[in-house]
Amino acid sequence: MALGSHAAQLPAWAHRFAAMLQFGFIHMSNNSAKVLSNGESTLAMETRSQATTFGRAIEDLRTGVLLWRVWSLLSIQDIRARYRRSKFGQLWMTISMGVTIVALGIVYSVLFRQDPATYLPYLAVGHVIWAFLAALIIDSSTAFTGSSGYLQNSSLPKSIYILRVIGRNLIILGHNAILIPFVLLYAGLPISWHLILLIPNMLLFIAFAFFAGLGIAILCTRFRDLPQIIMNLMQVAFFLSPVIWKPEQLGGRVSAIVTWNPFSYLLDLLRSPLFNTAPAPETYAVVTLLVVASAAITLPLFSRFRARIVFWL
Repeated sequence: MALGSHAAQLPAWAHRFAAMLQFGFIHMSNNSAKVLSNGESTLAMETRSQATTFGRAIEDLRTGVLLWRVWSLLSIQDIRARYRRSKFGQLWMTISMGVTIVALGIVYSVLFRQDPATYLPYLAVGHVIWAFLAALIIDSSTAFTGSSGYLQNSSLPKSIYILRVIGRNLIILGHNAILIPFVLLYAGLPISWHLILLIPNMLLFIAFAFFAGLGIAILCTRFRDLPQIIMNLMQVAFFLSPVIWKPEQLGGRVSAIVTWNPFSYLLDLLRSPLFNTAPAPETYAVVTLLVVASAAITLPLFSRFRARIVFWL
């Protein structure tokens, strides 16, 4: 009776506080009972979110390829802007490459004691391919930062800017490749069926350039010192790759430079068919591995950071 009378004498605010505590305990017990099911729901939501993000990244790549008119036009515009108001225009690309090849051919044929008739075609083809490869990698490092205006003011797929780099350098390759038939005729090399291999080999080459370039572009947009590092590394890689020298000129342990240099296989992929030989099986194996590895690294990277690229500009 005493306890009941004391409880009845409690002020109104105490009754309200007790009711709030009772409601809180009931709510906590209900939440505790649903922890496992809620945990499963959260995991499912995270999985669906990751799948959606990855799906959007794949859709970006697909849409970018389908919009080939857009990135082709951007590539052509880049070339026109580079040689605007020039009398020779795009012919300067061919002239510059030709002068470089002749100068290097004269000097290195003497230094390496090579027959100019065989060394000059080897150097010319290697230098044209290397210029294409190096430009793809270096230009990819600024693919997003150099297109900041488009990225900030349009909703075009991000992959378009990598395809723009590839398209631009394919045009430059076409201009430089004009020299190759002349040096092959100079060497007296006949035309053979091996030239057909250039089509699948070029597709494999471009597949690597696309995935590797996309990954490089993302990293270089986030870390602005990387483009300078890549540019310097490519200059060093030029001398470590069989562009001006032949693999058979190396002996002993030094030959490992060719074995462990991925650029050696990329060069051989496009150079061998022009000299009437098929690339070695290990060339196809290594280049295919490079494509798969670059795609395996780049796709998750692009899926996770695709939406942040515009905020890094």
